Amino acid sequence: MLMAGAAGAAPIRKKIPASIRVQKAKLAEKDTGTGWHEWLHAFELADTDENGRLHLDDIPSLYKEHFNKIMAATPHPTNPEAVTREDESVFLEDAELFRKYVQRNGTPGAEEFSFDDFKRLMTNYMHVQADLLNARREL
Repeated sequence: MLMAGAAGAAPIRKKIPASIRVQKAKLAEKDTGTGWHEWLHAFELADTDENGRLHLDDIPSLYKEHFNKIMAATPHPTNPEAVTREDESVFLEDAELFRKYVQRNGTPGAEEFSFDDFKRLMTNYMHVQADLLNARREL
């Protein structure tokens, strides 16, 4: 979050506090603070053959599981008793962008990856996406 400082002064950056839901989830799941526990659970759900690896074709399922895990703790805006759930088709475009990134920047020919591989790839991918968004804002 940026706050405007005095005229000509550099912007002041304020840390955004972690949500109470995330803090409680980390405590409940003994998360060490890496923030990847929801992705790990989604990875495990998407790993239908339980071999500890996902194929690039599993990315829409991984995105769906991650979204549904996060939204399960968020009340639906019009019905507090319901939650928002999505199916894989919603994530096809995002999954395709990630797949292309992996094929360009991951290990050549890699069609499967472990959670640690995914974490490394997703971290780099998100940095690239943030850089692209920031570059567009500067135009």
